[in-house]
Amino acid sequence: MKKQQAIVSGISIVGIIIAYILNFFYRNSHLSRGVYKIVAEPLFYMSVSLFVVSLIVYFVREEIFHSWIKFTYYWILISIFLVLIIPGGGGNGAFPSLIDAESISILMSGLYFIISLILVFWGSAKYYWFKK
Repeated sequence: MKKQQAIVSGISIVGIIIAYILNFFYRNSHLSRGVYKIVAEPLFYMSVSLFVVSLIVYFVREEIFHSWIKFTYYWILISIFLVLIIPGGGGNGAFPSLIDAESISILMSGLYFIISLILVFWGSAKYYWFKK
């Protein structure tokens, strides 16, 4: 189990590094704004959330880890799908869009973090406080 947790943490660190590299290319005008908004920002937000929660999950029981990792797989797939289907431009000057890829990635990362913490703490509470 510790090996799987290390892999999840490693993947999140790689995601953060890739997002920083893409940020560097965007700042030096080698990357378009659309690619940056659709790839780099969502990758960064999700990787940071995944890394923080994976550090917390390192100290929980194996059953809780397995339920969390199943949730994580599905959440990441849903997040990727939503970021890809939502337009990345944010509308034009006359009609700005309230929902774009960046806001969806921030929302999904924040919800992932909160729901993951609830899932981990509830699983731990069930085991430690309500065990038979």
